[in-house]
Amino acid sequence: MKRAKNIFIAIIIISAIISGIWLVKHDKTKKEVQQQEKSLGILYKWQNAAFGENDTSVISSYEYVTYDKMDECRLYIYISAYNDLTSGEHLTMDEVKQYLSDEKNDDGTLRVEKGYEKIRAYVMWWGDNQENIQLFYDQLYTIFKEYKEDHPDILGFNDLNLDQVKELVIKYQNPSYEISDLVMEAE
Repeated sequence: MKRAKNIFIAIIIISAIISGIWLVKHDKTKKEVQQQEKSLGILYKWQNAAFGENDTSVISSYEYVTYDKMDECRLYIYISAYNDLTSGEHLTMDEVKQYLSDEKNDDGTLRVEKGYEKIRAYVMWWGDNQENIQLFYDQLYTIFKEYKEDHPDILGFNDLNLDQVKELVIKYQNPSYEISDLVMEAE
């Protein structure tokens, strides 16, 4: 009887130890998964901001966002600043569109984590160059204000479409360029 009681107590102690080990391991795994999801969310938030995400709500910013959710005018300004202020291979809107066409690479890995070095270089540059981007934006705005002085009926700067923004960028890159009234007056 005493022996059965000792065996029963030993089984209870071993069960408690095994349960404790399982709980600690499960909690550690859960925390690792949460940390990985948090890191991934930060990568997406950074990327979405660099691509000119339209929806600025906190929830969507931490998730994969497709190209159609991006503000093309803002993205064009960002990419133009990048291309103007960096040497090497230029980035295009089509490359960003292709990159955002799928969340995953052909091998199943997430694009935000692996591959597309040109895109990753741009996103990192964007994060480190907010002041330069703002200066570029300010220069475009100055060009717009000067144009608007002679054309007071055109829309405000934030209401411009992509073709109108492209006109301003061309003027920035080539000061002797004559901005097209036809493009600027279109709505």
